[in-house]
Amino acid sequence: MFRVLICIVIFAASAALWLLHGAAKIGVGYSAKQLCSGVFVSHLPADFLLEKDIIPRLKTVAGMDRFVKAEVGETSATVSILTATATASYRDRYGCTLHAEEAANPEALEQERVERSAATEAVQSNNPVVESAIDALFEELPGGGRNTLAVLVMQDGEIVSERYAAPVGPRTRLQGWSMNKSLMASLVGIQVDRGAIDLSMSVKERLLAIGTPASALSQVDDALSLEHLITMASGLDFDERYLPGDDVTEMLYGGVPMWQVPLAQGHRVDPGQEFVYSSGDTNVVSYLWQASLQGEAYVDWIDREVNQRLGLDNPLLEPDISGVQVGSSFAYLTARDWRHTVNGGSMPGMGAMRFCRVTGKSLPQHPVLQRTSTA
Repeated sequence: MFRVLICIVIFAASAALWLLHGAAKIGVGYSAKQLCSGVFVSHLPADFLLEKDIIPRLKTVAGMDRFVKAEVGETSATVSILTATATASYRDRYGCTLHAEEAANPEALEQERVERSAATEAVQSNNPVVESAIDALFEELPGGGRNTLAVLVMQDGEIVSERYAAPVGPRTRLQGWSMNKSLMASLVGIQVDRGAIDLSMSVKERLLAIGTPASALSQVDDALSLEHLITMASGLDFDERYLPGDDVTEMLYGGVPMWQVPLAQGHRVDPGQEFVYSSGDTNVVSYLWQASLQGEAYVDWIDREVNQRLGLDNPLLEPDISGVQVGSSFAYLTARDWRHTVNGGSMPGMGAMRFCRVTGKSLPQHPVLQRTSTA
């Protein structure tokens, strides 16, 4: 009986350590990525990022904030929690990527930091009602957690007032998280208008044509189309909960090619049957969009087709370990530039560009890919 109890204790302890290590692995992935991007893309102090972002997130997972060890190098950030360690590295024009080996030029990075940190005057209205409303948005809740960094108020497409929480300013690149999805839909829209990509195309056929092994697509329904993915009606059995071990956290912080994760899950329902919000769908879209560029570096394409036409302030859209832009989550733009992705679909200066948005309408009875032409 004693031996049985010992075995049970050992098994329980091993299971607990395995679960703890899994949580720590995701924790260090998130922390290293956020610290690297915050320091080298947004040019914010490491202490500010730890206090406002990383530590509060880790407190929600088994008190892991107590075990965090963070180190910022010349072009990388490393975080350790218990038995897990992760490093994210910065590359010029691409931002930060977990487990990447290439590094940036430290001198050029420092020069950019100095330039972007220079004082830039914020727009302020003389309307006391507007300013009072902005005051309220920056007031922290009794229990904390609001953490407002930037507010822009617009009228007829123009900024009438803006405010930032120091050290954030008008030229600070801010992570848009899922606003990247609207941006990715816009990039796909450009290629659709040009005939470089077709919403009705078979995802499986296209992936096979560009060299994806058939074994990696064994769970993918032949009927799955790009439109199913971009409208989040893929039917893929992808879990969007943000807990250690879930599909989305493994995808974002597990150090694997992100577009492969949702496809490996197989289908919960047939494509086109229902709308289910999915970052996984968007990252498959990102891979297919990038494949449509015919070998051109996506940063060059975005500079020419979007940044220069809109006069954007050098946004950075970060890739995963395989070099594919993380279309679900990892785009950094200034607050002023982000307004182009949420301003009613209006992206001035884009001529015939179509701005595509994913909406929450039920499927398949209603179209969810809307295009608004801008003249």
